[in-house]
Amino acid sequence: MNRRYERGSIVLMTAVLLPVLIFVLGLATDFGIMYAVRNSAQNAADAFKIRRVARTLEDRQEVWDGPVFYCTLLAALFAEWVLRKKCRLV
Repeated sequence: MNRRYERGSIVLMTAVLLPVLIFVLGLATDFGIMYAVRNSAQNAADAFKIRRVARTLEDRQEVWDGPVFYCTLLAALFAEWVLRKKCRLV
C-alpha cells in the first residue's frame, strides 16, 4: 500500500470526531445538571410535605376537646333553661 494517501487521515478523523465528542459531552453535562436540579426540587417538595404534615399533627387537637366543649355548652344551655323555668321566665 501506498502510505502517501493515508497521511492526512488522522487530521480528518480528528476534525470529524472532535465536534461529535464535544456535542456528546455537552449533552451529558446538560442531562446531569437537569437530573440534579429535578432531584433537588423533588427533595424540597418532599421536605415541604413532611413539614406540612408535621405541623398539621402538632396543631391537631385532642379527640376529647370537641366533645368536652359541646357537653359544657349543652350543660350551660340546660342550666339556663332550668333557671328560666324556676324563675318563670319561660
